[in-house]
Amino acid sequence: RTLEMHRQESALAAEIAVKQELSDEAIQLITGSIEANDKYTKGHSVRVAHYGLQIFKYLDPQIRQDILNKDPDFEDNFDNACKVHDMGKIGIPSRILKKPGKLTAEEYAFVKKHPMIMYNLLSKLKNWERAANYAVGHHEKYDGTGYPHGLRGREIPISSRIMAVGDVFDALTSQRAYRDPWSIEKTITIIQKDTGSHFDRNIVDAFLTIPMDVVKGIMAMENYDQDASTQPHSGKIEKRTD
Repeated sequence: RTLEMHRQESALAAEIAVKQELSDEAIQLITGSIEANDKYTKGHSVRVAHYGLQIFKYLDPQIRQDILNKDPDFEDNFDNACKVHDMGKIGIPSRILKKPGKLTAEEYAFVKKHPMIMYNLLSKLKNWERAANYAVGHHEKYDGTGYPHGLRGREIPISSRIMAVGDVFDALTSQRAYRDPWSIEKTITIIQKDTGSHFDRNIVDAFLTIPMDVVKGIMAMENYDQDASTQPHSGKIEKRTD
């Protein structure tokens, strides 16, 4: 009950922040409070940002230059987008987010609202409009089966395509209420399998170029003293990445 009240207070604070155009620090405080409310997701946004910036570093030079031509401040804007990409989960009941098992169709429909909740809150704020646009598509899939808009291929902003890989990798290699963490090897196998359907091949190629010691260093950020690269997992695991 206390956790749910905390979530409701965070949601109210977010609405006030938008209406009053509070400082960037206030927005970050709100997003931080969301992760602090769930021990399993603490540090998730930070890790997704670091994975994404490493992906950007190892992208094909021409692709990287094309991104910078459109947005010279891409790295800073991407970092901000990662900070708020799950902010919309303030509108999702804790009982759903922390459910130890497969979601019902109704519950999953509820979860799928979180990108647009974030977007509707932040797109009205001048300093966060670009971040909202960068983050809203992090659950889109390359084959058009993702959400919230069912975008396909290059219709998906490249920021969201990058974020998607980091988001899924971190979700699968982290402890969750509904499953144990997957090993690095198993997670990479899944990402490779889903390349072309869920993920952009260029993004995956860049991700696989990141040195393993860098990947493990990022995994250790606010990761609750677990070694996700060696943590065993139970036989049947839900592949939830919401």
